[in-house]
Amino acid sequence: MSKIKFWDKSLGFWDISPIPTPEMQNLELYDYNTPGAPRRYWRRDDLPSIFDYLIGFKENLIQDFLQGHSSLEEAIKVTKDLAPIIASYRNELMDIDISGLAYNTAGPNLNGWRGVGSYVHKRLGHEYLFDFANYPTAKAIVEEFKGNVGIVTYSIIDPNTVVGRHTDNDNRDGEYIRIHIPLIIPEGDVFFECFGEIIKWDDIWGFNNQLVHSAHNYTDKHRLVFVIDLRKTAIGLEPGEQFDEKWQIHAKPLKRDKQ
Repeated sequence: MSKIKFWDKSLGFWDISPIPTPEMQNLELYDYNTPGAPRRYWRRDDLPSIFDYLIGFKENLIQDFLQGHSSLEEAIKVTKDLAPIIASYRNELMDIDISGLAYNTAGPNLNGWRGVGSYVHKRLGHEYLFDFANYPTAKAIVEEFKGNVGIVTYSIIDPNTVVGRHTDNDNRDGEYIRIHIPLIIPEGDVFFECFGEIIKWDDIWGFNNQLVHSAHNYTDKHRLVFVIDLRKTAIGLEPGEQFDEKWQIHAKPLKRDKQ
């Protein structure tokens, strides 16, 4: 049976939420309100000691990224974008079988997303640390949690950009929680969505990247966060559950008008 790719050079990540076509009328659709739906987010109150510790690095993470530039826009011009490298390795890990179902593969892409700084890919057994000398704060965080880190990167979304709905295939065993440390967040309509539940970057949070998610920036400014995967059992959480593709195959399409 055929499997859908997560990465295509022209389209980027594929949206694996179903298209509401006549062929899909009998498909039961789920979102975060569905009984038994997996947990989407962990907020500051859920992991106060870890999140308080990580948010304490915020200003140093910002300064490391700016590299002395007066604005985020100027700093971005001289950074190395790792998105194509990250995407190519994720494609090797594709493992959802959705043959016979109609899915939206038209719009989502990563043309406006950039990964900068460092990247660790645990499932392939490769470790890519890009110019850590220029990002000493990121290096310090990785060393603090050494052996319990999955992916680490600065994550940028360009102005007026949507990172389309997708699911990350590097955490299928649910071993990690993906944490976002908000660094430079523009004012206006900018938000993140996981399995239909929306959250803002007004504080640090973690989420379950086994589930479909998307990122939206409808402003004229860049958005910058620092992303790090930490092993759940290392920070006091129960081990995650194995990936269950039904939550992706049956995920309701995200519907939200621009604010």
